[in-house]
Amino acid sequence: MASTMTLIETKTLSSSVGSITFSSIPSTYFDLKVLISARMTGATTRDNILVHLNSDTTNTNYLWQGAYWYGTSVGTNESNAAYKIIGDAPGSTQTASVFSNIEIYIPNYLQTNEYHQFSSESVVEAFNTSDNFNSFNIVKHIGTGAAISSLTFTPNATGASWATNSTFYLYGIKNS
Repeated sequence: MASTMTLIETKTLSSSVGSITFSSIPSTYFDLKVLISARMTGATTRDNILVHLNSDTTNTNYLWQGAYWYGTSVGTNESNAAYKIIGDAPGSTQTASVFSNIEIYIPNYLQTNEYHQFSSESVVEAFNTSDNFNSFNIVKHIGTGAAISSLTFTPNATGASWATNSTFYLYGIKNS
């Protein structure tokens, strides 16, 4: 069965902001896809990007597993009750033209009788080998069991914001 992907909303930043929220997500699709090209204002080479479903910021309501490649290192990590990581973005100490690329796929976002589990891929390219960062992440939300009606993305670093020219795209996917 073929599927169609429809752009629901785009956010392109003309100034720095602390968080990005897609609210009032329509219930007319089966799955959601989010594409992000972003950087942060924090004084770091790169930092984690966090997601909150339906404004739920309770750490114990999320489980996370990730695999990453950083420079020449490879590793895995997991956490319950601590992270909601969907990728990384470069900070202000990274070369100014470097933005991350993140793709998130959220299946069955309308389900109300189970937890929401979704995956993301993230790439932060740099002009030197040691700062390149790639990751694959799985997040499981074990909160209220409600359909997803909003998504909020925040930098992990305290006081960091999304930098000017960062872009966020929300798509709805349904069978045609």
